[in-house]
Amino acid sequence: MDESHPLHAQSPYSASKIAADKFVESYNLSFDLPTVTLRPFNTYGPRQSARAVIPTVISQLASGKREISLGSVTPTRDFTFVLDTAAAFRAVLEAPLEQVVGRTFNAGSGNEIAVGDLARLIAELMGVEIEIRTKTSASVRRTPKSTTVLGLVRDL
Repeated sequence: MDESHPLHAQSPYSASKIAADKFVESYNLSFDLPTVTLRPFNTYGPRQSARAVIPTVISQLASGKREISLGSVTPTRDFTFVLDTAAAFRAVLEAPLEQVVGRTFNAGSGNEIAVGDLARLIAELMGVEIEIRTKTSASVRRTPKSTTVLGLVRDL
């Protein structure tokens, strides 16, 4: 997904992100405020919320579980380490103003991985074998199918 990808509010969460981007853009256009929009893709790393997929898998395996529980394992994401996300913010801050003001930038690795493959990779790195159980419809958060983004990766 590059910066010119059409914005589609498929959920209230995505609508709030689009609204924030447009709010920043409006200040640039209305008041000539020098703004930049940076969109980090799926940042992970130390002190990340335990609700995110990577800490969820690690904590289940570290506690001795070998049968882990996840939601859908087929969506793909572009996971970006927190230091790389910080470097993207720094690059935007240090760039000449004429190169960044009024523009939008995506910050991601450009590498796509399915959630299930990610869980198996984490298990391999932790030296364990796992079985992945997907949560039943009764235990999975309820979101309309049309709002689920199955693939999300930054174009390089």
